[in-house]
Amino acid sequence: MEERYAEKAREYGLDLRVEAAGPALVTADNDRALQLVSNLVENALRCTPSDGVVTIGVAGSEVRVSDTGPGLTRDDLERAFERFYLYERYGKQRPVGTGLGLAIVRELAQAMHGDVTVESALGVGTTFVVRLPDAAASV
Repeated sequence: MEERYAEKAREYGLDLRVEAAGPALVTADNDRALQLVSNLVENALRCTPSDGVVTIGVAGSEVRVSDTGPGLTRDDLERAFERFYLYERYGKQRPVGTGLGLAIVRELAQAMHGDVTVESALGVGTTFVVRLPDAAASV
């Protein structure tokens, strides 16, 4: 994942970090899991100001994508996965995508029997946490 986004992170003047306690051992569709994580990383790269940090963390069946961007309000957190919500709210202020990415992330996670949550603090950053079924538990 680091090689995939290292150049874009440099372009944006960001520090991209990968913290892995080993491979993510999950039961999931590889292509869809990559799409899900890619959507989150691309959003983090776009929304984090220069000199910021985007971190991809992997531990067990959990993937975290954190940034040091502007953060989200409490209202944003409650509606972050709704189609077009963040785009309509921030499309003119921040370089956000089409407004579909986070809705797709949630749909993909749930289709693979997992989920995604979001934590954020204004002026500090945002973290999306994806949990997919643990491969060891399904054996």
